Amino acid sequence: MTTASEKKVKCALCGTESHQWHLCSSNMFGSSDLDTRPPGMYRRSMEYWLQRCPNCNFVAESLAKTTELPKDFLTTKEYLDFGDHFPKDKLIETFLFKARISGRIGDWQTAFWDYLAAAWVADDKDITNCYACLARITAVKASLKNITNRYACWYRLFECLCYIFTYLKCFCWHKKDADDHNEDDADEKIDYDTDTYWIKQARLEALNAYDKIPNIKRNNMLQIVRADLLRKTEQFDRLINEYAEVQFSENILNQVVAFEIEKAKLKDTKTYTVADVVPADAMPNDESFPY
Repeated sequence: MTTASEKKVKCALCGTESHQWHLCSSNMFGSSDLDTRPPGMYRRSMEYWLQRCPNCNFVAESLAKTTELPKDFLTTKEYLDFGDHFPKDKLIETFLFKARISGRIGDWQTAFWDYLAAAWVADDKDITNCYACLARITAVKASLKNITNRYACWYRLFECLCYIFTYLKCFCWHKKDADDHNEDDADEKIDYDTDTYWIKQARLEALNAYDKIPNIKRNNMLQIVRADLLRKTEQFDRLINEYAEVQFSENILNQVVAFEIEKAKLKDTKTYTVADVVPADAMPNDESFPY
């Protein structure tokens, strides 16, 4: 269950007080995507992850927290301009703003995750997510054949039902949105497509942010997620060449890399979960497991 509380917060940059939501608790029942996108209710709690000032558009996990960001950055073209691809969804825009703030203060590791979160929001709102759900349903059904543990079997069946529900909800939402959309209006057509644009572009921005992270801070998880981003942005040869000799101390991470390489050889850009690589009953219980 997801719980959130609302409280008045004073913006550290402009001093404006506003009511903001704070995420108190949630859960991640299910299998994370290979890029760490969370499952279950936590995935649907992203609207509570950040706070955004209604006056100056400053974005942070907590607006009240002191920041080294220059206030005038919030009025610059670097911060506000999206060209012809202004996000239709405010949450996508909010995460992109947060990524630009993180980049401006030199925190490229946080910027990486901020851009990735923007891609998740865009992906979940796009029609392609319907097909991602269908792919997951098929994968879950196939994995049931290899599960002997009764509880793990019930767990996967429940996960399958969740994906079916998400698919139906997504399909109905997009059908209504498409029916309401005026195809004769070219300007509206551009606006309608902008959030789809950010599915790939935000991932490309995340990859650019990764390149600016100091080598010493490029941990295993960052490297694994980067492999998934390369595949999803259709940089198949680059993924294969750069990860062919990569080896991690955790064998499961090596399995994920091998999986990514195989899918890259097939030019497959679909979304996969950790359970597609490692059966649910084989998941380690160790808290150090990166997923």
